Amino acid sequence: MNINIATPFHILQWYTYIVMIFIFQLVIIFPLSCIIFNDLYNRLISLDSIQTIPLNTLVTPQNYRFEQSFIRYDFSPLPQVLRSGIPQLIPLRSSVDYSLDMKIEFYCQHRFYSNMKYKSNMEIMDTVKIKIWINNDPKNQLLYQVKMPVICSNKDTSESTLSLSSTYKSFKGDQLLSNREITDRTKSLLSGTKRSFMDLYHDHWLNKFSIRDTIKIPTWAKSVHIQFDSISTFTVPKTDVLTDSIDNQMNVNIMKRLTFEPESSILQFRTIYEQGIRNFMLVHSWITYAIGVTIVHSILLIVFLLVGLYCFYKILTMRPSSKPVK
Repeated sequence: MNINIATPFHILQWYTYIVMIFIFQLVIIFPLSCIIFNDLYNRLISLDSIQTIPLNTLVTPQNYRFEQSFIRYDFSPLPQVLRSGIPQLIPLRSSVDYSLDMKIEFYCQHRFYSNMKYKSNMEIMDTVKIKIWINNDPKNQLLYQVKMPVICSNKDTSESTLSLSSTYKSFKGDQLLSNREITDRTKSLLSGTKRSFMDLYHDHWLNKFSIRDTIKIPTWAKSVHIQFDSISTFTVPKTDVLTDSIDNQMNVNIMKRLTFEPESSILQFRTIYEQGIRNFMLVHSWITYAIGVTIVHSILLIVFLLVGLYCFYKILTMRPSSKPVK
């Protein structure tokens, strides 16, 4: 009985080739593609093209107003702004225009008066207006203004747990639950989980804004100023009574208190390039790296494939003929 063992060895041989090619791509070609494209990216986009400034390093002369001056550099490396909470000047290039991006995270609380009476059927519209200007002249240099809706928690001096009761909709008819009932409900919500009350508060009440290309910072700009104006408009039916002084009024404006996240609230000063492709590469760096590494990887793969085929061809052509000599 003859057993053909050539077929399994051929299969094992091709399987070995495939595994070696995969390992070669994973260990050599892919890292080499990343290194080559990263070097090309750094040559087109300088490392200091984006300056990230924490919001808590700006000066706050008034409530919810932030301002800071620029310090310009010609050729020396730009210093990094430390996340220390201490006011620091914003380092920028002297001959470069910048675009300002904002990533703001904050909590909002209503500031009720202690003698105010309210009911659960009032409608609340919370908004925050963001204004940006340069060179300490809001009248002549106001460059950006936007109004955005926000989510605010309610806190009163007499009922400090109003925010929690409204968060979980713990209304009982027209009456709020008592503090003990709210505490028990909170414990039941947190039972069986490893999350704290601060985690739930973060999920429900943290406002997040990411605004791109707010204003253009020209080379002659000396400082930047950002103002957050927050007003809540309460709309109540005519039959409801809030206080004796504002009896039967439809709209009542009451200020809010904003608490900004110190680490996640940042300003980004992004270099404006004349070439649109470089601006795209700077803004969408992840997409740029994915496309760029794929292209470089494909080019290297084709090059190595052609070199390999050429080597196999030379080996086959250099083999001596197996025909017997007559």
